Parts: sequence; structure tokens; C-alpha cells
Amino acid sequence: MTPLEYIEKGGVINRILVGLLLVVLALAIERLLYFFFSRGFKRNSQTERIRIRSERTVSMPAELRKEELLELGAELKNEMERGLWLFSFITAAAPSMGLLGTVIGLIASFQGMAAAGPEMSIQDFSGGIWVAMLTTALGLIVALPALFCSHLFGRIVELRLLKMSLAVSITENTNGEIVDYA
Repeated sequence: MTPLEYIEKGGVINRILVGLLLVVLALAIERLLYFFFSRGFKRNSQTERIRIRSERTVSMPAELRKEELLELGAELKNEMERGLWLFSFITAAAPSMGLLGTVIGLIASFQGMAAAGPEMSIQDFSGGIWVAMLTTALGLIVALPALFCSHLFGRIVELRLLKMSLAVSITENTNGEIVDYA
């Protein structure tokens, strides 16, 4: 049996789960590209952007400077976290959808068993159960990469926020005062 046939046996819930898996893959690729091209101390990295702004605003009054850096920091954080909520949502929703598909499949199996009466064979019943279990398996298959991506990209964001904070602190330190903007 091909993977497509397994998906078809699971019905509409399996099709939704495959759609969610495609969303996970697309978002993971988009985020990988974003983090790859905005890494290090390149001109478009978050650390470099906040360091440059910190150097440009060094002569500003402390409150204006703090506000400017906090605003840029918030913008950069939002930019880095764009779409990451979907990973968390799919991590929670996919197993629940798989379980829902299993319950629906079991209900259908029991309905078939009740309708068949005494001539119901164990093969018919067990066949319905394994088809129902496909949705649970697919729900977990979708949730695991989403969970991995959620933690991976969340950790990258944390590390980059730390680097941004250090870049501001270093700029502050060269001017004789250290202010924590985190």
C-alpha cells in the first residue's frame, strides 16, 4: 500500500493532517532561509542592526535612546518570531486531530459490527480499527517535526536576542555607562 492510499483510507482528517504537515515544512524552510541569511555580523543580521542603531544613538538623551533601542529590539524580535506560533499550534492540534480521526473510525467500526450482527467477522472489525489508527499515527508524524521546529527556532531567537543585548551593552560600555535594555 502506498502512502497516498494510507492517507485516503484515513479520510478527510488525514487530508487535513497532510495539509498541516505541508504548512510545517513550508514554514520550516522559510524560517531556515530567514535565519541563514540574517546570521552573524552581516549587515542584515539582527545583532549588527541593533549595534549600528546603538552607535548612531549614543549622543541622544538616555530616555530617547532607550526608547529607540527598545522599539528596534521589539521589531527585530517580532521579525524573528514571525510564524513560530504555528509550530506550537500544530504541535498541539495534530495529535488531537489524529485522536479525533481514530475515535470517528472506531465509531464507524462499531456501527458496522452492530449492523452486521452475528455474521460479523473479526477481520472486518480489526480492519476498521487499523484504518482508524492511521489518523493517530499521522497526527503524531505531523506533531513531531512541528515540535522540533518550535524548539529549534525558539532557541535561535533566544540566542540572537542575547547577542543583541550584548551588542547594546558593549556600545554602552564604550561610552562609560551600561544600561540594560533587555
